Amino acid sequence: MNGAHRAAALAVLLTAAPLAAQQTGSLTDAAHEQPPASAVPGSHRHFFIPTGRTLPADTWPVGAYQIAAPYIGYAPHDGVMVAAGTPLLPEAFARFWYLAPKVGLLTGPRWNAAIGGLILADLGSGPFAGGDPLEARSVGWGVVTWGGSAGGVTLGAATEVGTPFGVPGDWLILTGAELRVRGKDRGADPDVLRLIYEGYLASRPERALEGLHVVGVRWRAGPVAVEVAMPINVERHGGIETGGVPLIHASVIW
Repeated sequence: MNGAHRAAALAVLLTAAPLAAQQTGSLTDAAHEQPPASAVPGSHRHFFIPTGRTLPADTWPVGAYQIAAPYIGYAPHDGVMVAAGTPLLPEAFARFWYLAPKVGLLTGPRWNAAIGGLILADLGSGPFAGGDPLEARSVGWGVVTWGGSAGGVTLGAATEVGTPFGVPGDWLILTGAELRVRGKDRGADPDVLRLIYEGYLASRPERALEGLHVVGVRWRAGPVAVEVAMPINVERHGGIETGGVPLIHASVIW
């Protein structure tokens, strides 16, 4: 089995597993599932890619990627979220601020949809250096998520808009999946383990698997969630390159 076939098998397996879990789950478990809008850490995203779900009103998610890239978010409404952050070490990551709004369009026990964006502004070496706002870049996206507490799949697309008031350019296909393999999300102090997957794929059919794939796990204990994942880059001719440094994310909600 060559590299392209291994990547295809991996993506299909991780995407299909939550579908099987939803079909084979007991009626009792389905009846007691938490609704998608409940304050479950990580329910509003996979690793980076957002899901179609939002957190409930007055929820504050706080976290950090790779320890040195913290952010804080807030949900003023059940269907509206916003997050902002900046790296702590500009000499290592460059100094930029980002703003990430998200609006839910559809909320249900199985189907959820949302749109949002990412506005990234380079402010130079200082935290408030006052960079040129015309240098800001923006990305718009939309996703649909199907599934319940046992697992789910996400499909969507993103495009770089350019300046905050630019026009869409090339499209990037967003895919995500997760599967709960231990524990239950309900209860006073849940202890849950999930497999997570997400992919950033080219929009051209002949390059269907080319792009970045992220595979990992999420551990949740009460309001705290920790994800550890490995990036896998699939090249145009089927070659696979695995990142040497794992991706780490930790968050808490209240």
